[in-house]
Amino acid sequence: MPKPQASNSETDYVYDLDGPPEIYYKSNGNELTLYSTVVANPPTKTPFPVRIVQNEITTIEIIRLRDKASALGLKEMNVEIDRSSCR
Repeated sequence: MPKPQASNSETDYVYDLDGPPEIYYKSNGNELTLYSTVVANPPTKTPFPVRIVQNEITTIEIIRLRDKASALGLKEMNVEIDRSSCR
């Protein structure tokens, strides 16, 4: 199994948080729609290969979304923490 590459703010969307964000997503063709209480910083240099639509919602909205995500066609995204950048 290949080793995952470290995140790179020049080419990746990066969440600047202490823990993993709770994110729900839906893909449609070349577009990925995200729902979370925080938004990621987009790549600074390289265009991302798909269109990312970030929707910042409140904590109450994310709690409500948990119960109806499946009915809305949304899936929960598993976001790994890059431990190499922890201080």
